[in-house]
Amino acid sequence: MTHTGEKNIFILTFSFLMILHLYLIWQQSFYPFLDMPNHLAAAAVLKNMGDITNNFNAFYNVELFFQPNVFHLLFCASDIFPLVETANTVFLSLYVLLLPLATLMIINRLNGNAWYSLLSFLFLYNFNISFGFVGFAFAVPLLLIFLCLLLDYPGENPFARRTMVGSFLVLLYFVHVLAMLFALLMFLTFCLYFFRRSLKRFFAEILPALPVTALVLAWWFLYHDDESPGLTVFLGDYYLHEFFQTFIKRARLIALDNYSLFNRYTGYAVGIFFTLAATVPSLYALYIRRETIARALKKPAATSVFIFIFCALLCFFLLPEGLPGQGYLYQRFAVILILGIIAAGGSFASPKISKIKTVALLTVCLLHFGLYYDYFTAFDRENEGFAEEIISEIPTDKILVGLIADNLYRGHPMYFHFPNYFIVRRQGIAASCITKYRFGIIRRKMTEDILPVYDELARDTTYISGNYEKADYLLIRGELPPVYKPLLNSFKLVKSLGKWFIYDKIIKSEEAG
Repeated sequence: MTHTGEKNIFILTFSFLMILHLYLIWQQSFYPFLDMPNHLAAAAVLKNMGDITNNFNAFYNVELFFQPNVFHLLFCASDIFPLVETANTVFLSLYVLLLPLATLMIINRLNGNAWYSLLSFLFLYNFNISFGFVGFAFAVPLLLIFLCLLLDYPGENPFARRTMVGSFLVLLYFVHVLAMLFALLMFLTFCLYFFRRSLKRFFAEILPALPVTALVLAWWFLYHDDESPGLTVFLGDYYLHEFFQTFIKRARLIALDNYSLFNRYTGYAVGIFFTLAATVPSLYALYIRRETIARALKKPAATSVFIFIFCALLCFFLLPEGLPGQGYLYQRFAVILILGIIAAGGSFASPKISKIKTVALLTVCLLHFGLYYDYFTAFDRENEGFAEEIISEIPTDKILVGLIADNLYRGHPMYFHFPNYFIVRRQGIAASCITKYRFGIIRRKMTEDILPVYDELARDTTYISGNYEKADYLLIRGELPPVYKPLLNSFKLVKSLGKWFIYDKIIKSEEAG
């Protein structure tokens, strides 16, 4: 096969896989991503705030000034798109395109073997996506693009490159501040490694970090809650008493991504399979080309890839599981570490690849797509009629509270935030977690006795009062624990569909009758 012929086959294969995943994104009505309904609801409030057909102005405030993590919110609330969910589909489509393209960009920049970039398709629906962390998920390919900027830093025209790095850090702040901090760590490590012999040069090279540092400080002083536990106190206590006990859980690194496909051990087995399918060829390529790598590490381009991997390792193994007001920290970096290994392996692999390996690569990628096609479409089938027959039954001038007793899809909690679709699709008012997050954009106006606090768990042992009895409608999924049964005495069943139930409050005249 000629070099041109192999290149054309690669382009066709790469494009074919992108088209498959774009089709998967566009054919879906509900995504099996845990937190996504929260993000959609926040965007729906922002987009429709001030519309006389809803009561958003009476119930919510929007705080955008200096706030990070607003890119998805502003994108989906944009007037460019008719609906928030249409914008979200476009957003996810951009993500699906960017992640493999960014991986390919790194490999091509280092004159590596482009076929290895196909392995990045195996991590499109990683831990961050399955948990609905859409801002951080979108930042993952942007981090790979940021790595590309460092490959030539400072290079020719240093002013332009420094400006690009500084601007990109600011962009990452608005996409997701945690991803920005990772990029900042990577940038500072890069500068420290290459400019360590001159303190003056080091400080000159890190100047692009100043604008985003100012943004973070302004945000922190504006929105930091003095009543919350001090960060220093929390971290000190964590590293003294909890940190070393977490290493057994961190061993799940090789299974975190793709494990949501199936329940329990089957899910972990599938996650391990795809992780090994991606990392073993990449690590083997690094091993057999170790002498070439040793020579290449004298140059910034090659070293930058390994700095990326080093920083991902630090974050995954040293960060806590959560901070006050922020959960799931270190788990987010598993996919970044694996993508770094893929990029490094592809960058230094032999430019020649056998037909057997190309067929094996394509087979694994098609298997991955097939499993996710089944996963997505089965989720839609499980929720067929939810919007038309359940959500549509609730008047938009009423307050909805959800009680999600059965929150599992294939053994994973995917239904906690489904009551938010009343906000998204009907512009109604629902008790929601969007008003609870420490650094959230949407804040409540109404007191808790009017708009109840939403607790996503309907526990067997604890009754969530939360003024639920004052709601106009209850959205229930599954069989409620016995402790909740007295609550239903004030409501009547008006509609059911599968595991979904809608209850309307019994008014006084009906009780008297």
